[in-house]
Amino acid sequence: MTLTGRLHALVLAGGTGRRLGGASKPDLVVGGRTLLAWTLASLPREVSTVVVVAPPGVEVPAGVLRTLEDPPLGGPACGVAAGWRSLEQRGVDEGDTVALLACDAPDSGRVLPDLVGALRTCLHSPDGGEEVALAQVEGRWQFLPGVLTVRALASACQDLAGERDASMRRLYSGLTRVGVRVEADLLADIDNWEDLQRFTRIRGSAAIP
Repeated sequence: MTLTGRLHALVLAGGTGRRLGGASKPDLVVGGRTLLAWTLASLPREVSTVVVVAPPGVEVPAGVLRTLEDPPLGGPACGVAAGWRSLEQRGVDEGDTVALLACDAPDSGRVLPDLVGALRTCLHSPDGGEEVALAQVEGRWQFLPGVLTVRALASACQDLAGERDASMRRLYSGLTRVGVRVEADLLADIDNWEDLQRFTRIRGSAAIP
C-alpha cells in the first residue's frame, strides 16, 4: 500500500472537563482564541477535511464538519469512531491518511508532518507494514495525536463495534506502529487550571473564572 492521497483530521472536543470544574475545554479562551481554534490553527495547510467531535454548544468554524457519538460521552475511541463515520460519508480514498487529535493539546497539530512522513516512509519500504504513526516522548508512546491509514482506521473502528468507554490504547490494539520522537512541549495538554495558566503565559490572557 502507498500513501498517495489526502490528509484528513478528526479532532476530539468533547468530554466533561471534570478537573476544570465542568468547563467546556474547547471553549476556553486564550489570547482571543478558543482552545479548539488554537488546535485547528496548528494543523498543516495540507489537511483536506476536518471533523470536530463535539457537543452542539461548541462553536465550530465554517467549513469544518461536526459530529458526536450517540449517546454522548462514550469515551475517546467512541468519539473517533463517530468522526470516522462522518468522514467516510464525506468520501475518502484508500491512499488517504487520517490524523487523530484532541483539542486540549492545542499545539499537537504541529507534529503531524513528521508523523505523516514516518508513516509514508514505512509504507514505501519493502519491509514496512506499519499502519499508524504515533509520537513518542522520552520513549513513551503518546496515543494522541496519531496518523493512520484509512484502511487501519476503518478496521479499528469496526473492531470496536460501538464499544463505549474504550481508550485510545484499545483503538490501536492490533495495529502496527511506528514511533516518532517529539518534544514534550508540543504535546502539552490542558487538564486543569494550572495547565491553562501555563499555556496563557505563552499565548496571551485567558478567561479563567
